[in-house]
Amino acid sequence: MTSEPRWIAIEVVARCYDVEIDWLLLVVDSGVLLGVQQRDNQLRIAESELDRIAAAVRWHRHLALEMETVTAMLLQDRVSPLRA
Repeated sequence: MTSEPRWIAIEVVARCYDVEIDWLLLVVDSGVLLGVQQRDNQLRIAESELDRIAAAVRWHRHLALEMETVTAMLLQDRVSPLRA
């Protein structure tokens, strides 16, 4: 039995990771997140994408990597952020 994925409003995700919504929109626009959709007039992110967002935040914030580098790292063979 497959269950419907849980969807989280982008504003909630931004608050959880203490990032600006504009920064999170850059991540979404980069195409590295597969589970993003417009629902109920609100951009929502699948719960399954939270590890990828956490990796993007960590690499950008703590390693001071530019968004282009973060995007390349997330796109490279779809490497699991847990191993990075």
